[in-house]
Order: sequence, then structure tokens, then C-alpha cells
Amino acid sequence: MTGTSTNPGLALLFIPGTLFWVLVLAGIFTKNTFMIGGAVVLFVVTAVGALTIKARASSARNAERLRVWQGGTPGRARIVTIGTKGGGINGHPNIDFDLEVTLPGQEPYRVQVTSLVSKLAIPRVQPDTQIDVRVDPANKLNVLIDAALTPYGYE
Repeated sequence: MTGTSTNPGLALLFIPGTLFWVLVLAGIFTKNTFMIGGAVVLFVVTAVGALTIKARASSARNAERLRVWQGGTPGRARIVTIGTKGGGINGHPNIDFDLEVTLPGQEPYRVQVTSLVSKLAIPRVQPDTQIDVRVDPANKLNVLIDAALTPYGYE
């Protein structure tokens, strides 16, 4: 695998973005206000479409989290390491966890999870700490950390 990745969403925004600037510049140089107006309409349609796609994706992620939290297998996890690549919401950081998950009657296994953690819960998510988790019965690598550690829960 190479160090580069492609994002289809960015490609879909690149084309209308380029067309927007072509229309704006052509409209300025030819003094054609219809071209500039068309560019503005293109911009608005693209922005609304991009926001709609983003909102639907976020809603689907939230529904998946809720499904796992409500129907998942309760377990315990030992935090092996934590880190962050930055980012978060309202001062709550995204934390990268390396967890050792233990489910009743099964051997412990390691999994990596990224989760938004309440800034007030940071002292409770240090290495070698035990936390509650829920594991997706269909995919044991899909693990949610205790909702009490997250700023918005899973409800």
C-alpha cells in the first residue's frame, strides 16, 4: 500500500469548484453577468449537496453506534496505549486507543479504536485503566468505549 489515498468526495468537489472559477473568471473578463450568476448557482447547489451527503453519512454513523451500544456484547477493555492525531468537537479530543478487549468466556484480543472523549474523562482513560466496552456481535473489531466517557453518549 502506498502513502497516498484518494477520496471520491474530494474529486466530486474538485470538478464543480474548478468549473465555478472558470465561470467566474470568464464572466469577469467578458463582462458577462450571466456566467457569474451561473457560477454562484453552481456554488450554492454544490454546497447544499455536499452538506446533505455529509449529514446523511453522520446520521448513518450515529445509527450504527446506537445499534452496537444497544445490542452489543458488554465487555471490559484494558487501555494499552492512547494517542491523538488532533481533531475533536467543542474541545473534546478524538483519542486513538489500543485496547485489549475481554469478553466473557473468550480469549482477550487487541483492537484499535478512535473515539471522541469528554475532556473531563481524560484522567480516566490512561494506559492500564480498565473501561467498559460494547462489542458488535457481527464484528468483534467494532468496539465502542463506555458511553459515560464520551461527551454525547450513544443515545
